Amino acid sequence: METLTFSLNPEQKEAVSHTGGPSLVAAGPGSGKTRILTHKIAYLIKEREVNPQEILAVTFTNKAAQEMRERVAALIGQDVGGMWIGTFHATCAKTLRIDGKEAGIPKSFVIYDENDRKSLIKKIIKASGLEGRFSPYSIQSAISNAKNELVGPEEYEELAGGYFQEMVAEVFVKYQQKLKEADALDFDDLLFKAVRLLKDQPQILKKWQKRFLHILVDEYQDTNRAQYELVQLLSQKHQNLTVVGDMSQAIYSWRGADFRNILRFEKDYPKAKIFRLSQNYRSTKTILSAAKSLIEHNKTHIPLDLWTQNGNGLPIVVSEVQSELDEAYYITSQIRSMRSGGGIAKFSDFAVLYRTNAQSRVLEEVFMREGIPYVLIGGFKFYERKEVKDLLAYLKLLLNSKDTVSFQRAEKIGKRRLKNFLEIAGPETLNEPPVVILDKILKATKYIEYLNDGTEQGQSRIENAKELRSVAAPFTTLGEFLEHVALVQPTDALPTKGSKKHGNCVNLMTLHSAKGLEFPTVFMAGLEEGILPHSRSMGSLEEVEEERRLCYVGMTRAKRHLHLCFAKDRMFFGTRSFSAPSRFLTEIGSRDIVFHLPQESFGH
Repeated sequence: METLTFSLNPEQKEAVSHTGGPSLVAAGPGSGKTRILTHKIAYLIKEREVNPQEILAVTFTNKAAQEMRERVAALIGQDVGGMWIGTFHATCAKTLRIDGKEAGIPKSFVIYDENDRKSLIKKIIKASGLEGRFSPYSIQSAISNAKNELVGPEEYEELAGGYFQEMVAEVFVKYQQKLKEADALDFDDLLFKAVRLLKDQPQILKKWQKRFLHILVDEYQDTNRAQYELVQLLSQKHQNLTVVGDMSQAIYSWRGADFRNILRFEKDYPKAKIFRLSQNYRSTKTILSAAKSLIEHNKTHIPLDLWTQNGNGLPIVVSEVQSELDEAYYITSQIRSMRSGGGIAKFSDFAVLYRTNAQSRVLEEVFMREGIPYVLIGGFKFYERKEVKDLLAYLKLLLNSKDTVSFQRAEKIGKRRLKNFLEIAGPETLNEPPVVILDKILKATKYIEYLNDGTEQGQSRIENAKELRSVAAPFTTLGEFLEHVALVQPTDALPTKGSKKHGNCVNLMTLHSAKGLEFPTVFMAGLEEGILPHSRSMGSLEEVEEERRLCYVGMTRAKRHLHLCFAKDRMFFGTRSFSAPSRFLTEIGSRDIVFHLPQESFGH
């Protein structure tokens, strides 16, 4: 025990060593929640002699799952073997591969991603004569929300009220029929079908309940209804459930997350042990004090009383600028200044955070003009690029000839190329490694030649197509490779060409993308009413509180320096308007804050 926990503080040790019954670890930002999970798994295996196959650990990103697996292996000095560590979707996909046949789901089902299902929904809308009434995105979103609330097409049809819901119900029924015909599940189906399977098949539920003696769940405040139900079902028998989360970092209600899941944990498990990790190892006292002052304005929950042994550090800088262009030049000038005289050696020590993706445009332009390398995190995703989607369509067809969406995409690439592809798509091809299959497809379809139009953009597409070979190389079977691709999360996207070449880059990202990360210096741009908090949240106390939590998440990413910027006026979607400073600026208190007054120009 001492060997495994010598680096933990008393509260962390207590949380790790509790292995009998349910527990909630309320872990503030920078308090070491990942360390708790990895050390607890290691403790179960080494000290309690629990078989790794009897442990289920669930996270929200593939990156976090891989990091957890590696850390546990390092702690116990061996690979964790048959232990299940993965995202909710990967866990459900694995369950359905094993037992889905009991619910009429073939073992060889393919997983439709966002673009696949968007394409299928558009086709259904067109065939039904419903074009132009509502956007395909709004219908897709309604179907997704229904599945996450465990409402299937039949139930939705019964509950539908009003023209929009009736239209969604019509598309929903046809959409599920088309998925079934193609032996396909979409991303939401993985959760929906897995929960339905466990509820409808008691013998299967008992098997998995018996299998998983211990269940650990990360970021519990971000679970939706389907994920919550899954955890409830699997943990009923042994109730050795450990959930880790922080109500103050619940920022994903827009994608179905329900923060009330963490608030009701004690009611769900009356005998649960509660651990509060309030020591922050990341930020200075100044940054932590301001963040605490901000989050205390939320009334729906009691925040953790965060503290740190770190020093006071530098004051927080609040800067008023004239416009979004001045804001961008101000940030670049500060980065240059700190690099030359502040002892910060790397561009990658800086992060610029903003509320909406639209804010990145001006920042990117100015960074390019100023010659400052940057990487856009969570921007245009590798697996959503046309050339990558084209090649994946060919590969999906090899695995499942019923996949109509992939067939139609392959047809659009060219019927002659499709004919050449079909000539090599024999049964023997499936036994070859994915990278070999991919090379055969590239050769038969002459896809690289198709992309080579002599432009720089064409070269970039060729590089992306070739990069897919790097992704495929470690896999031995086509099924494993395609499942890996289908389950990749937005935050797991491959680096862009620029970031690969310039590993030393300033990080640009939305506040949502920044969750779970940390940087020595953080700039938060656009602290204005209508941006942060966002204009869409103004009519709801709950939504304003989530915006406040989002601001809190941004502030607590900073280790040493925090800069908060707002503009007097800003151009948004073609209209320039005057801006009021965000209410959050007045809520962080006034101690240890330096104010910069507006400048006429920052060099542009």
